[in-house]
Amino acid sequence: MRVIGPHKIERVLDSVATEVTSCTPEMSRKARGEEPLFKNGIRRSLVSAARRYPEQLHRLYDKVALEEGYHRIAGGNQNIVVTNGRHAIKIDRKSLDMSMEERSENAKAKDELFERGYLYMSRFLIDQVVEVQAPPLKGARQAVITKQPLVNIAVHDLAESTPETVSHRLQQSGIPSELVGAQLEIFCTQSKALERNEGLLPDIGGLGNLVVSREGQLVLIDSYMTTPDHRERPSIRPGFNTIAEEHDSILRQMQDLCQDLLCEN
Repeated sequence: MRVIGPHKIERVLDSVATEVTSCTPEMSRKARGEEPLFKNGIRRSLVSAARRYPEQLHRLYDKVALEEGYHRIAGGNQNIVVTNGRHAIKIDRKSLDMSMEERSENAKAKDELFERGYLYMSRFLIDQVVEVQAPPLKGARQAVITKQPLVNIAVHDLAESTPETVSHRLQQSGIPSELVGAQLEIFCTQSKALERNEGLLPDIGGLGNLVVSREGQLVLIDSYMTTPDHRERPSIRPGFNTIAEEHDSILRQMQDLCQDLLCEN
């Protein structure tokens, strides 16, 4: 009988959790394309079960993969995101298998990309520290870690929310709509300037990347700007061929939302 080691189990759970938290069912179907039904049948079953019981999946992942006191809160193709209740800690996936020299270069590149975006988007970014150190993953020795203060979120995903939903959540939290609308207006203007001058754009495509904090601050959770090469990649969102098309559509959506929020009063 084949025995599956703990490291393999952790990778499977992480892969399933990433798909559930970063993809809608429609995105999952597009990403698989014409994949035969019999291929990865067990994985599909796990994803389906995890969509119904996400809390149980996260508890299982925490127990199997993370050091005590840490909890998984998000994930994507590039990062595993965990928290200790005070900080959001992003663990670069690829860096887990890099040499120390490659990790150092990766951390330096992240710092440089952050600094380029910070010149334009500073008011929307969270202070952060990038280090090469042992991550809170069981069995992992070193990785590139990005550590940020944990954001107390009022509106979890502007890009996936309707104007009515955003207004309702802002009202529930006591946040003036015009306050968020004014910030969105600046965000869209600065995004265009960033692309025009640096060739970069904020990563607004991921689920939950653009949020509003309980204090009414518009926050870009993923602080690393996207490059032209990244935006040329295929999009897994239905209706878009590339990530560039997806980002352009979301930016237009944010401009419309900005006007709706500013006109409410």
